[in-house]
Amino acid sequence: MVQAFGWIPALFSLLIKDLLFTLIHQGAGGPIGMLMNTTAGLVFVSILSLLKTRTAKYIGYSLSSLAASLVMLIMNFLFLPLYTGMSFADAGSALGVGTSGLILTIIGFNIIKFLANSFIGDIAYSRIKKIFNNKDLKGGSK
Repeated sequence: MVQAFGWIPALFSLLIKDLLFTLIHQGAGGPIGMLMNTTAGLVFVSILSLLKTRTAKYIGYSLSSLAASLVMLIMNFLFLPLYTGMSFADAGSALGVGTSGLILTIIGFNIIKFLANSFIGDIAYSRIKKIFNNKDLKGGSK
């Protein structure tokens, strides 16, 4: 999305997706979850938009996924106590993984999530890009 259309359409797509998710799932995760997801998505899209070339695309996917995962770790550290009423360390203990296990779980989950989203989006776009490049849709002639 970012490589094809730019940062602003990707941002609007992200915001619409998060808004629809919140409305459809009646706020599952609440405003904190939506804020965290939107912030991580914004970091992901912003870094990816800096690396627009085809060669840098996969490096961009990797760096964006890592950055978004680190942002999610920080946001979980800040917002988990507000959301659950327990400290980050207590949440790790309650899950039976401890603080370091919780950190690894959050980073691992988010890296996998953002990389999967990157590659699925890349495959989907490569299959449908003919539609977006159709001159009739852009007001031109064949």
